[in-house]
Amino acid sequence: MAKVRSPNYPSMSLPDAIEAVRKIYEKDHRNRMAKAVVAQHLGYSSLNGASLTAISAVAKYGLLDRSGEEYRVSDNALTILVDPPESTERAEALRAAALQPPLFAEIHRHYQGSVPSEDNLRAYLQKREFTAAAASAASRAYRDTMALVSTGSSAYNGEAMETSSTGAVVTARGVGTARSSGSATPTVTSSASGTEREWQRFNLTPGRNIRLLFSANDEPTRREVDKLIRYLEITKEDLLPDSEGASAA
Repeated sequence: MAKVRSPNYPSMSLPDAIEAVRKIYEKDHRNRMAKAVVAQHLGYSSLNGASLTAISAVAKYGLLDRSGEEYRVSDNALTILVDPPESTERAEALRAAALQPPLFAEIHRHYQGSVPSEDNLRAYLQKREFTAAAASAASRAYRDTMALVSTGSSAYNGEAMETSSTGAVVTARGVGTARSSGSATPTVTSSASGTEREWQRFNLTPGRNIRLLFSANDEPTRREVDKLIRYLEITKEDLLPDSEGASAA
């Protein structure tokens, strides 16, 4: 009888993968390394099933870049490792890493960004042809990963798209957006995080408006605008599912 194989998923959670890539970075920084060297940095004496599985898991989160038969610590991993915990860039990097594995991105979309209970997620995975053991392992890895994103990405609290019955508001605290030529004078408001400016307001669809806010007094930079665009690109599947996007078009 053929052995039952579960669909592909990372064998470790993102917190564990970050600690693994930290070991690699401490040993070789961002030098290119052969796979055997990566395995040694992770504490393995040779390339075997365990070491190859560990390397694969770290790479699935986008923490290792591969070029031919060589690996190096990725830009995203470097940001996670060296930026301060409150850094917006680190928050973005954590979220990007968490949703890098296709299975995790699928789960995130299926549950619309909420984290299901372990029992609920195990059942979902087993319906996708996971074995019971693999479903349990993948469920724990996903939940631990999203817990890290939740606790380690406080900078996202001011950047999420908030949708209400009266409209959608994009709040970019610390991440500026360019002012449109036709926008009115920015409105200054106050919040728990300090002074905010309404930098742009426009109609998204009839009856739904977008307001862009940021918490800085000077002009936004191109780099900040690019960061906001990247953030929206990363999260657009969660913010606007395909079915909603089709109806709104």
